[in-house]
Amino acid sequence: ADQRKLEALFRQHYRQMYRLATILLHDDAESKDVVHDIFARLLDDQRDLREETAESYLHTSVRNRCLNVIRSRQI
Repeated sequence: ADQRKLEALFRQHYRQMYRLATILLHDDAESKDVVHDIFARLLDDQRDLREETAESYLHTSVRNRCLNVIRSRQI
């Protein structure tokens, strides 16, 4: 993924993604980790996010990652 495009997505969506994560996790540090992990993975991944689907992809990623965190807490 293009780094400039990712930076723009980060600036545009970080606040919403972080808010969703804190609603699900009730933990600031874990929420920041979740959002940062998603962007770190996108930076490593060579797949290109299409603008029209980027927002839903990012929000779905947050939700799924948070559910994984919650699941691992219960083990």
